[in-house]
Amino acid sequence: VRLVGLWMDDAVSAGTETLTYLYVPQLDACEHRYGPHHDVVYLTLLGIDALLETLYRELAGRARLVVSADHGQIFVPIERQYDLSDDTMLLSLLETPPTGEGRNPIFHVRPGEEERFRKLFAERVNDGFLLITPDDAEDLRLFGPGRLSPAARTRLGTFIGIALSSSAVRYFSPGKERFRHLGYHGGLSAEEMRVPLVVA
Repeated sequence: VRLVGLWMDDAVSAGTETLTYLYVPQLDACEHRYGPHHDVVYLTLLGIDALLETLYRELAGRARLVVSADHGQIFVPIERQYDLSDDTMLLSLLETPPTGEGRNPIFHVRPGEEERFRKLFAERVNDGFLLITPDDAEDLRLFGPGRLSPAARTRLGTFIGIALSSSAVRYFSPGKERFRHLGYHGGLSAEEMRVPLVVA
């Protein structure tokens, strides 16, 4: 906050316009660890609110303050987190390990194994996900209007998992620490997609 104030002093003195981007990571990290509705998250938010109030006073009308977020989060209970890390049968049907977000995982299935993968995946996740193809995503305009580029199609693999409830897929490469989150984002729920916008 002090640095932003100093930068504003310099900009005003020089008569120039400037844009300063300040990212505060604590709320996101706290929501991942405890879930978005935990008391610790609320206390963290109060701390950030106080920080922003101090920044607003420091700016003293010399600049516009815009506050927003890049995403929301949703609580995913442990029993709805499906860890595929040790599922050798399912992983053997893939060309690469799962990619994407836990709420919208991407699967690059070996040619000819599509239906087998679809059936096994449905069994593993208790119908917590819908599998769609890149063509489906394009038709539904999930990535915006227009056609998907060849590069996007390659990255989207064979299937995209769409979380239908408070569910998430987890995958950890061998030897990587297996941490647990209770807060997730990347899905299509309103809680994950709607964010605040404050202009002062």
